[in-house]
Amino acid sequence: MPFRPSKADYNEFFDTYVRRVPEGDLRDILMQSLNRTTELYDGLTEEDGNYRYASDKWSLKEVLGHITDNERIMGYRLLRIARGDATPLSRLQRGCTSGKGRFLRAVGR
Repeated sequence: MPFRPSKADYNEFFDTYVRRVPEGDLRDILMQSLNRTTELYDGLTEEDGNYRYASDKWSLKEVLGHITDNERIMGYRLLRIARGDATPLSRLQRGCTSGKGRFLRAVGR
């Protein structure tokens, strides 16, 4: 990444996440993250994906579903910004994707 965004560039809610991005080329960082995540989830069974460490906590499938939902949302927002779309972006509501997906369905390989 040629520069780190200043806190004025994003909502303070995202500061924890922005600060966790290591220094370096963002493309390389994203590719490494994708590879690590793919390796982590690739070896899991259906039973592993349904695992919850407590009954009121998300399963591994739900965690991955939440991550991918948010990646789609952020990707769409980035596309609009990159294309110069001046339409105001709606405010992202915390928890807007949690619990709404049907992530516990069996996934075929």
